[in-house]
Amino acid sequence: MNIKKSLKCWLIKLLKNDAEVQDLVRDIAKSEALLKIEAVAPEPLVTIELTTPEPIRDTLRQQLADDLTLLNLLANDEILRNDWLGIKPASEGEQLRQLLAVAAQWERILDLWGFIANRCKQEQRPATSAEQHLVSASVAIHNLIWRNKAASVCNAEINSIYDYEQHERGNIKGDKVCEQWLLGLKNSAGQLQKKPLVKTQ
Repeated sequence: MNIKKSLKCWLIKLLKNDAEVQDLVRDIAKSEALLKIEAVAPEPLVTIELTTPEPIRDTLRQQLADDLTLLNLLANDEILRNDWLGIKPASEGEQLRQLLAVAAQWERILDLWGFIANRCKQEQRPATSAEQHLVSASVAIHNLIWRNKAASVCNAEINSIYDYEQHERGNIKGDKVCEQWLLGLKNSAGQLQKKPLVKTQ
């Protein structure tokens, strides 16, 4: 440490007092060799294009979106789900297979309609949009097994006169249809098997 300090002091004294050293330092400072700054062309910037990775498209899941929506609706209505489909399988795939197998059977769709209709009568209300969708979507699944025939849903005409052959009453009295609580069902032969459930006044 002392050697460094003494060397530093000696160099400072030399620079201050020795005219030859001072001239030499000036010459070096003026020298073009040291002052010349070569213009170096900047390297071209490498452009890295960041792209958002394309989402993995699950085309099968997209194609089954309507059926998976039914599973979600049923998941939100455990009482209906358990009554109509029975024991719930563990995996989503098994649940979907169970749903498709049950909805393909006309008698099971009639059971579904009956469960929802009874609920509407007890609670004196129209079927929810989810309940209506379950019925109509199940009919669409059932129709996949037919080539030339198709089951269908049917609606009551609001403000029409109540007709026991065309309507099922949800409330006790009245002779005019003022509201439809649940759509009706016609089988693949066109026979009315479940009349539209209506409210009369």
